[in-house]
Amino acid sequence: MDATTKTDVHAAVCRPSVPMSDAANLPETGNEHPPTPADIAARLRTLAYEMDCIAVLMDYYGGFPEWAKHGREIAGAGAIARQWAE
Repeated sequence: MDATTKTDVHAAVCRPSVPMSDAANLPETGNEHPPTPADIAARLRTLAYEMDCIAVLMDYYGGFPEWAKHGREIAGAGAIARQWAE
């Protein structure tokens, strides 16, 4: 598969507004009020979205049955996080 197709798949699947791996984007701790249930639900939905993206990419780019298996596991965990957000 050529690089253009891989780029198209990535662009179509994952468009995070904030990179989840960037710890600098996490809320600061300290004098803030505790998160509300709506705040937690929003973060769970973001987490579920990221997990779906990673699962698709692992399945698509992995090329190894083990990666595909772990991708399905991540997708399942993302579905659970999405349910918790409801």
